[in-house]
Amino acid sequence: MHRYFSAQVLAVLVLLVLLCGVSTESGPSSLTQFVIMLSTGLLVCWIWWAAKRSGRRQAEQLRSQQIAAAVTTERLTIARDLHDLVSHGIGLITVRASVARNVDAEDPESLVAALCDIEQASRATTLELRRMLQVLRSDQDAPLSPSPGDPNWDGLLESAERAGLHVKMSNDGVTPNSEGVALAIHRILQEGLANAARHAGPTSVHVELARRGEVLHLAVTDSGPVPGWRSRPGAGSGLIGLRERVAALGGNLRHHRSPDGFRLEAELPDPEPVRA
Repeated sequence: MHRYFSAQVLAVLVLLVLLCGVSTESGPSSLTQFVIMLSTGLLVCWIWWAAKRSGRRQAEQLRSQQIAAAVTTERLTIARDLHDLVSHGIGLITVRASVARNVDAEDPESLVAALCDIEQASRATTLELRRMLQVLRSDQDAPLSPSPGDPNWDGLLESAERAGLHVKMSNDGVTPNSEGVALAIHRILQEGLANAARHAGPTSVHVELARRGEVLHLAVTDSGPVPGWRSRPGAGSGLIGLRERVAALGGNLRHHRSPDGFRLEAELPDPEPVRA
């Protein structure tokens, strides 16, 4: 932009010098008029061409910056999603390993079942870690974000049950209208179950999902640590990422601890889709 402005100033100065140099008291001759008109036309064409080239270059630079910013944002989003998945898997492994340690030695089938669950969760978590590293290191197009899965979220609840949590869900057939809201609910439920597993062990968890007008309310409440359980705190980034995700959808996220346990709840706008 600075070079373009300088070129304009130079062109105007040259034009003024030509006008001043060729003018006389008796007025300019026909040849002088022709030279002035030709020079002015050439200068105008040159200024137009320079401005067009500069604008095209700036547009290309802006487009490249926008693409790079979009790729970075998408990768950060995917990395946050994968963090949630990995955190959930590690939490389940921790709880299942603790349960397996206390399995009666005379009940080998229960021990084998616990070890199989740990192996399955470990493999799934390792796969998600590989995907995370691939997303963060690769310069190629990032893969699609993990899918929230079935709107009933049966897979999450079954994994939590296998890990030792006792989960009860009150849903009443509520289904999100928006894919973004469905994914957010999936992540909130995932984080709530992972937190319960890390901080409370094989405890009871109550999940409530209800619709009040155009707002979905989700609450994940655990019954507190089981006797003898030692909390295993995480990095704390999971709740921060959830708060950003919920805020981006126009909702709000709250959590608090009480003597009876931990409660994570969210309110998400989810209006009916506009029908043509």
